[in-house]
Amino acid sequence: MKSLRLTNRDSFGEDDFSYKFFEKKSLDHFKIIVLRNSSGDFNKTHFRDGTLHDLMIGKTNIDLIAYKPSAVFINGEYFGVHNIREKISKHYIEENFGVDKDNIDLLEEDSTVIEGDFTVFNQMHSFITTNNMDDQSNYITASKMMDVASLTDYYVAETFLSNIDWPYNNVKFWREKSPEAKWRYILND
Repeated sequence: MKSLRLTNRDSFGEDDFSYKFFEKKSLDHFKIIVLRNSSGDFNKTHFRDGTLHDLMIGKTNIDLIAYKPSAVFINGEYFGVHNIREKISKHYIEENFGVDKDNIDLLEEDSTVIEGDFTVFNQMHSFITTNNMDDQSNYITASKMMDVASLTDYYVAETFLSNIDWPYNNVKFWREKSPEAKWRYILND
C-alpha cells in the first residue's frame, strides 16, 4: 500500500484545500495533505504514530503533524486504511505558524536542506559545542538561538516513545530567517 501526497495548485481551480481536516488544530486551509500508509506500523495498528502526535498536540512545545484516520477509496475501489496527515514543508510552517514560507530554514538530520540553508544552524552548533554551557551567559546566548523547551520536549518524547528510527533518522527542525528567531523541532514519524 502506497502513501499518497495531494497537492492543490491554481491550475486545478483552487490554491489550497479548504477543509478542516483535523479537530485538534484550527487550520482549515492546506496546500498539501498526505494520505499516509502508517509506515513502520503498516499492517499492524495503522494508527500508532498519528495517535501519539494527536495526544501531544497542545500539551508540548514540539511542532506536531495533525492526524485523522481514514478509509480511502480511489475510483470507487477500496485502497486501504490511511492516515490523513499534514506534510512537513514550507507550507506546513506557513499554515501553522504564519511565517512566510519563503523566509525559513527547514532542515533534516545533519546535512539535508528542505528549505534555506545550514548557515545559521552551523553557527549555533559551533557556539554551543565550543563554549561551556555551564556558564550562565553562554547558556543564555544559546537559548536565544534554540527554543530550549522545544528541544527538551522533543528529546523527552523521542526517548519516552522509544523511537527505534531515531536519532539518526527523521530529525527535522526549522526557524524563521530573522535575527530573533529560534530553532524548533518537528516530531516526525
